[in-house]
Amino acid sequence: MNADMATADATGRWIDAVGVRSLSDVRVLRIDGADAQTWLHGQLTANIDALGPGESAYGLRVDLKGRVEADVWVLRAHDATGALRTLWPADGFESQLESLDRFIVMEDVELAPEPDTRVLTVQGRRAVDALSAAGAAETATWPADRFWLGPGGGFDLLVPAARHDATLAALVEAAESLGGGRVDAPAWEVARLRRGVPRFGRDFGAFTYPQEAGLQRRAVAFDKGCYAGQEAVVMLEHRGKPPRRLVRIEMAGGSELEPETPLFDAAGAKVGWVTSAAFDPDVGCTIGLALLKRAAALPEAPVRTELGLEARIVDLCG
Repeated sequence: MNADMATADATGRWIDAVGVRSLSDVRVLRIDGADAQTWLHGQLTANIDALGPGESAYGLRVDLKGRVEADVWVLRAHDATGALRTLWPADGFESQLESLDRFIVMEDVELAPEPDTRVLTVQGRRAVDALSAAGAAETATWPADRFWLGPGGGFDLLVPAARHDATLAALVEAAESLGGGRVDAPAWEVARLRRGVPRFGRDFGAFTYPQEAGLQRRAVAFDKGCYAGQEAVVMLEHRGKPPRRLVRIEMAGGSELEPETPLFDAAGAKVGWVTSAAFDPDVGCTIGLALLKRAAALPEAPVRTELGLEARIVDLCG
């Protein structure tokens, strides 16, 4: 088994089979108590009240102005306890934990970080087959479609730290038997950018509304009750337009591109910047995501760097 990546190449093609990765940049927070599900429903943009045993949801925590503070996966226990485990970005987790605690008033809710719980993820079109081949316990597995492939496109597993390596090895072996394997950071990034999936803290965050990142269909329930920041998010959806949009871009030829590179339109006006970029060996060019002013975010429209290097807008994210 290749310790770094068991796929045959460093491209994003692994997603057509199945890839396994340990998510070291994720923190696990358990939420218990009789009011846990209703309380969390009032903290996030997703419909948490609707979750049944073994189900999951992807949502956002936004501030009062509707800008994104964190993206969160919510996993409900498979048994009748109703316990929730939530997966948060490691960056900013402590501040989110403190903020959440302040929102517990009279509710029966307990927040319990789980530093010894590890998150493994199995992603790709044969993710279901890989879990079956590895004999993964259903009670430790939740749907988590991290690449927007659709139902069955991805799953997260929660395992104790002591069982992490053995579980990872079993999953990688199963993935290898299906033409995939363990995915390293570069191959994960290429697949993410090909799919146009934004990453919190890089492509969206405290500087963006959900709609700017194209997350409104995947992470926001517009028919749910109140949560902090709801009014701003709903007003933007129904009465306004996002001032910027996240787009997929490709560089012409073999030109390189770095995150935070300013981008300009044909008239020389600055219209945004690159948020993520990586070289895609399959197409022989740099691909990436960029946050652009709405008027400039048009598929097939060209944008340029200060040095005159041209990039093509492929499509809008989301």
